[in-house]
Amino acid sequence: MIQTKKKAVEAGQVEDAKALTKSEIYKGVKKEELTRAQGIDLLMDLNYNMSQAEYLLDVNVGALAGSPETFAEFKDLTTKYKIAIGKVAKPMPEELKKAAAKMVELTKEVESLEAALKEEERTLIDVEGLPPEATAKRDELRVTLHRAESALAAARTHYDNLLAEWKHKEA
Repeated sequence: MIQTKKKAVEAGQVEDAKALTKSEIYKGVKKEELTRAQGIDLLMDLNYNMSQAEYLLDVNVGALAGSPETFAEFKDLTTKYKIAIGKVAKPMPEELKKAAAKMVELTKEVESLEAALKEEERTLIDVEGLPPEATAKRDELRVTLHRAESALAAARTHYDNLLAEWKHKEA
């Protein structure tokens, strides 16, 4: 009779392999080699339930892409975490998420215009009475910057109102 022996795999070795597998799944979704649905399915194969798999994918693929930029994105992550651990959570309305994204977009636009204006002013000679042709681009940038700042202020007010309304309903 032949006797075979199987060596028990240590738990730590399996957990390390599981972590590596999860990491590869996140990278596959990030690189769009896997769809989001495939990533969730693969994580569920690793004994995560649907909400846990969605949360893990959102957090880790998001981390590969960069950190959340707005309160809405952070709140969305914490809401998904609550759902993943089985707690009741009220998701943030899409309108509020869109308002937050618009604010981020406008903030980046304002920062870009400020940098362009600074660069343009650096190229101008520090002399009184420059001809209008020399300052036309700078003046155009100033007008565009002021309009963008105004749009950002309006977007921030809209976002703050939506956020306050949502928090009031949540309480």
